Amino acid sequence: MAVLLPPKATLVLGGVGSCLILVGGNFHMPILNELGKIALTAAVVGFWVYLIVLLLYEPGVPRQPDLGLMTYLRAFFSDWLTIMCGPASVPFTALAIWSTQRTTKVIWFGFAIACGIFGSYRVWRKGRLEAYNKLPRE
Repeated sequence: MAVLLPPKATLVLGGVGSCLILVGGNFHMPILNELGKIALTAAVVGFWVYLIVLLLYEPGVPRQPDLGLMTYLRAFFSDWLTIMCGPASVPFTALAIWSTQRTTKVIWFGFAIACGIFGSYRVWRKGRLEAYNKLPRE
């Protein structure tokens, strides 16, 4: 497998990049701003490459139930209805945070909660159905 940046290193690199962008913008230092953009871009690309490699890498048959995050994400993105609802909670949350009126904040936040719960329910339901179908029949 290729050498990849671990997720913690990409988070640190992203934090450093964000700090450099803030400092460079506040103190009008374009070199820090550019270095921050490069570091932040490297962190984002490194994290996505790491995530894609982990999603595509499937080891042999596990002896114990696989309870890892990547297994959950594979299950989460295997159903089109879950794909439509689960990630939709992120922009709804952003709209709830950045909207100005209290009523719209509550509405967007309600949509975000509903989408998150429904997406997780679909993954839970699929797992339960698969486990039920594996039970021996009498």
